[in-house]
Amino acid sequence: MADDIRLREWVSDQLHELLGYSLSAVVSFVIGLAKKAPSSKELALQLFQNNFKVSESTEKFAEELYCQVPHKRVGLNNYQKAEKDAADFARKQQEYKLLDADDEEDEAAATPAYQTPAKHKQLRKRKQEQDDDKESDEV
Repeated sequence: MADDIRLREWVSDQLHELLGYSLSAVVSFVIGLAKKAPSSKELALQLFQNNFKVSESTEKFAEELYCQVPHKRVGLNNYQKAEKDAADFARKQQEYKLLDADDEEDEAAATPAYQTPAKHKQLRKRKQEQDDDKESDEV
């Protein structure tokens, strides 16, 4: 905020030296031109087109002003960034291809890595049957 006020005062003083007058509307206009200008030379050209005197002092003013003003960055907005990211992602996905399945891998995947031996299952069944038989004998 304080920098903006100082900048406006500086531009006002410079305009008074260059044009002989300084209005707040002209100060705002010149600062707006400087923010949008891609270079100090382009700013000087725009000032010349708006009836500033063609002189070294005007060019020097344009250079100094261009250095002091924050410039508008021309970039992608959020929607354009998201759209670009989605396009990049889709392009990357197209590079991937499905792998052909090998028969050996299918057989290995079908059989579990750990199989319980059949004896253990039979032993449990036999023990349960024997326990059931003892209970029925006791009754």
